[in-house]
Amino acid sequence: MAFSLHRKKTSPYWFAYVRYPDPKNPGRLIQTSKSTKERTKEGARKKAAEIEQAILSEAGAGEEKSRELYAILKEACDDATRGNLNEAKARVYLSEMLRVSTGEGARFYTLRQWLDGWLADKEKANKRGTFIRYKGVIAQFLEYLPEERTEGSVMNLTAEDIRNFRDAEYDSGKSASTVNDAVKTIRTARTVTGSPSGSGRRHCSPHPAPYGGVRARPAF
Repeated sequence: MAFSLHRKKTSPYWFAYVRYPDPKNPGRLIQTSKSTKERTKEGARKKAAEIEQAILSEAGAGEEKSRELYAILKEACDDATRGNLNEAKARVYLSEMLRVSTGEGARFYTLRQWLDGWLADKEKANKRGTFIRYKGVIAQFLEYLPEERTEGSVMNLTAEDIRNFRDAEYDSGKSASTVNDAVKTIRTARTVTGSPSGSGRRHCSPHPAPYGGVRARPAF
């Protein structure tokens, strides 16, 4: 059921509020309301179901794929309305929508998986010395971060995480050039738009907001 029933002070009838897919904006829902012309809630509920089917048919949600997408959207919307929609559930809904649309669900990476995949690509494409330097930086970065960051979604990595790592490296006595090279490496891995390990899938860059390098060491 993707409708709800409400009364208006200005009318003796129940009104059906129906959510349906926006034909012009796939993935979005539109809400509309119509009078059921019924005074009892039970009669209004039956009439609302008829109104819903008519609206869905007119919006093109009667086709098989559209019905599947609509059902997923409806379930996600119901969870959100009840306050039960969290990041994990949202990922499942998104993956299901992509499966219906393209035949293949979404792939999600932890930060460690993303960086390990990025290193695997670099091992094939870069000189051995460059790869070893990258590997060392990534290992230090992953060791610095708490487990909830390394084993959490790559999309949860923030510029603040990298700034804190930068400052910790600087405070440990490393030179500004060394730390800036490390930050540059992490920034490159963080904003890459291709899927790690050459799977060919495209992904949104995780938090591509810029962040500063390390200031030069003061003379005193």
